[in-house]
Amino acid sequence: MGNPSWTYHDHDQHSHIPSISSIRYKSYFFNAILGLAFTSTIIDWLTPLNGLVHLPIITSAIIGGMTIGIGVGFMLRQHISPGGVDLLALLISKTTATNPGIIIFIIDSLIVIAGIIILNDLKLIYSLLTISCVGICVIFINSFKTINIFIR
Repeated sequence: MGNPSWTYHDHDQHSHIPSISSIRYKSYFFNAILGLAFTSTIIDWLTPLNGLVHLPIITSAIIGGMTIGIGVGFMLRQHISPGGVDLLALLISKTTATNPGIIIFIIDSLIVIAGIIILNDLKLIYSLLTISCVGICVIFINSFKTINIFIR
């Protein structure tokens, strides 16, 4: 009776509109709301630090990409997403058995490359550097089944 990821209700035989509660991946969407709330809170807490340290743009792009990549990587390991492209990458990675870092990198790269072409602004190459760092960190963190940290 149609796509197995949707459940249809019998109350209206002519209506084939799936209900929100019947989506197969609803836990991912609820976890995305949790991830969005968490990342928004952390960003608000870190806002007062804005402008305290002035680094060259290339250094900022690398450090920022690694910071975002580590955070998103650990969130995706727990099936939590900050939303947007990361949620899409998580869902695609579950259906295709592909590392979500690769999917995030591909989608974000296409967006930034389109921006470079449309806006004709080569400063956006720093964004490519940032999303490369994000992708590498997410790929690395999600490549292992377990991560053990030993502290002496």
